[in-house]
Amino acid sequence: LPLPPVDGRPEELTFDADMQVWRFVVFTSFLLSGFAEGKVVKDTRWMAPDKRFVYLSKFAFKIGNGSFKYRIKLGTHTNSPALEKNVTLPLLIFLDNHWIEVDRLPACERSKKVMTTRQVIVQKDNEWSPWVTGVLHQSIRPHVWYFAFSDCQELLGPTSGPFPVMFESVMLQEDGSQFSYELLGTRFAAAMQALSYIVMMLVFLKRELELMRTQPLHPIIQVLNVAILSSAAGSLLNMTHLFFYAHNGTGLTLCDVLSEVLSMLSQMLVTTILLLIALGYTLRTGDLAKVRVGSAPALPVVATVCVGHLVLVAIGNHMADDSRFKFHSNEGAIGWTIVCIRIALYAIFLVACSNTYLASPASRLQAFLRTYTIASSLYFLAFPLLFIVTSIFAPYLRHKIMSNGVWLPPIAPPSWVGTP
Repeated sequence: LPLPPVDGRPEELTFDADMQVWRFVVFTSFLLSGFAEGKVVKDTRWMAPDKRFVYLSKFAFKIGNGSFKYRIKLGTHTNSPALEKNVTLPLLIFLDNHWIEVDRLPACERSKKVMTTRQVIVQKDNEWSPWVTGVLHQSIRPHVWYFAFSDCQELLGPTSGPFPVMFESVMLQEDGSQFSYELLGTRFAAAMQALSYIVMMLVFLKRELELMRTQPLHPIIQVLNVAILSSAAGSLLNMTHLFFYAHNGTGLTLCDVLSEVLSMLSQMLVTTILLLIALGYTLRTGDLAKVRVGSAPALPVVATVCVGHLVLVAIGNHMADDSRFKFHSNEGAIGWTIVCIRIALYAIFLVACSNTYLASPASRLQAFLRTYTIASSLYFLAFPLLFIVTSIFAPYLRHKIMSNGVWLPPIAPPSWVGTP
């Protein structure tokens, strides 16, 4: 879409992304994301002295016979009970059909809804217990199984405060995969994401080289370059992390962290561009310093809002990754907060577009703003709509829907803004 003249000079963004390529990438990523990878779960939970029940972890088995094994030990802490002998306690296993009801019951009444149990021999010397194993069968549909540890008879003895319970688990699907059902195919999906951004980057590069023969690159194009490059690099790092995750169960922490940083940088840049253009940058003035939010300079205000939004996203990605109610990184209170912020950003965007529209009587500019608003609306509303729609699906489907859907909106604004 050609941008309206600024100070008498026509400025154009002459990029062209082949939508057939995007359709192929999108649908292939979603439909074929069914390959298996592996993982190891090691974590610590805290057991309260007056609530001798702790949730450990969950796992979604696909149809067939899934197997599990667990071991537990008491962590070293001033509140940890001093055992004089080994103590046998139950590992409680609940089915997803009952879990909502289980979670509402008092801690020591939850065992009434248990599907099966295994006995764990807690060692008096704070060493790992022997492995306990079992097989869980699914015949109609995949099921999420919840694992918990209980000491309602207080066999561990009195304590003065919460104490750590450490556990290690290994889960196997019938075909040998160690990934929970909702995570199957994440490595393939990450590869498709990386491919999509690389294709976009090459298409943009081709158009830029053509544009640079006649004029220098506009700052917006340069920022879009950084955003797309950040997304491509982040996707490649995420793919690398998942490749190692499939083999060692932990992945590469550095790649995982850098991937999230680059992804958030890309989101911040795209959001900033969309808001600045809506406020009139390149449309009413080519001087960024003259773009205002009320009486304040627009860039610091917009950047601050975007950074705050991304901080919440980062917190959501790292809080309670294996929480009993979470099946994707932004589920729960953090997710709803992000939804509210996205809607607030969209409202600000619409007000800014409306003000710019009313202050610009040129029909060409108004036509651009109408199309620009539609394209940007996809970006701002995609996460809230996807978040709400995902919640109506079975828990074991939510991660697949979110992971395949959440990366698509950032493609639309650069592609649409940059299409002649």
